Amino acid sequence: MEYSLVITNGHIVTPTKVVNADLAIKGGKIAAIGSGLADQADKVIDANGQIVLPGMIDSHVHINEPGRSDWENYHTGSQALAAGGTTTMLVMPLNALPARTTGQEFKRQKEIAEHKSYVDFGLYGGLVPGNLTEIQKMADEGAMGFKAFMATTGSDLPGDFKNVDDYQLLKGMQAIGKTGLPILVHAENASITDGLTAEKIAEGKTDIQEYVDSRPPFVEVEAVRRAIYLAKQTNVHLHFVHLSTPKSVDQVTQARQNGQNVTCETCPHYLILDCNQFEKIGPLAKCSPTLRDPEIVKGLWKKVFAGQVDTIGSDHSLAPMSMKESPDHNIFDIWGGVSGCQTS
Repeated sequence: MEYSLVITNGHIVTPTKVVNADLAIKGGKIAAIGSGLADQADKVIDANGQIVLPGMIDSHVHINEPGRSDWENYHTGSQALAAGGTTTMLVMPLNALPARTTGQEFKRQKEIAEHKSYVDFGLYGGLVPGNLTEIQKMADEGAMGFKAFMATTGSDLPGDFKNVDDYQLLKGMQAIGKTGLPILVHAENASITDGLTAEKIAEGKTDIQEYVDSRPPFVEVEAVRRAIYLAKQTNVHLHFVHLSTPKSVDQVTQARQNGQNVTCETCPHYLILDCNQFEKIGPLAKCSPTLRDPEIVKGLWKKVFAGQVDTIGSDHSLAPMSMKESPDHNIFDIWGGVSGCQTS
């Protein structure tokens, strides 16, 4: 037979249009799109009017194993990704406990994923205070890059992921630059967001709108500018995760035009939801950065269509329902994270 597999009767999504045709695969690659191909195949799948499109590579997923496997583990999380059409996931070093920030822990968690994941995967390492000597070790174990938080992570549990200050970020960029791998940055100004949060809690202002106001768009833009400047001094590939504002994307575009190796991502929830819907949905929609005004969402779409956003990742971050509830309706006590891998 000429083909190993032919998928028939599907609506095949191509870069320019959707066509009703057969899709033939040979040697693990698409070999032909046409009609009457089933007779030339070892195996035939009847798609029966279903949409046939490439599997998504989700470049931003949180799997909570080990340490928080009761939230979600590689077995359940990877099945959810597959159900949503994702065939490869790149997994952040948190919210596993301990976080994946050493060579030894990286190797251990890679072995867990190898035995339990239903989809292809890659793992990121983490940059945290005091682990510069572990960067190369994680690179040697196969790290796809290194995640760092400019915003406060909010956890003081032993082994949990910690944010870095500017000095630690600079030194981390220098170390990561030597590996040739990217640094992935959560960009929000920690001191401003922490200060605004403390101010609102002290005043008893703990509803959803107060949370939105505690993380205004400019704290993201400022952190993006600062990280770009530091990365310029270190010649590292800088990648921004989950950008939520068009002005942040503008900073990336400008740096790229100036010759820097800077890329960026946004997420489905920043394109589909806004702060008004946050009010209606409630704590399930809490995330960081927070959901934005409708006009900002429209502006972000324009950046996507202009080709200025490099990747879209789910930032899937699941937690038990109990962590999305607060007896006194304090939004600041609620876990921040969206369960998004099946809807990307």
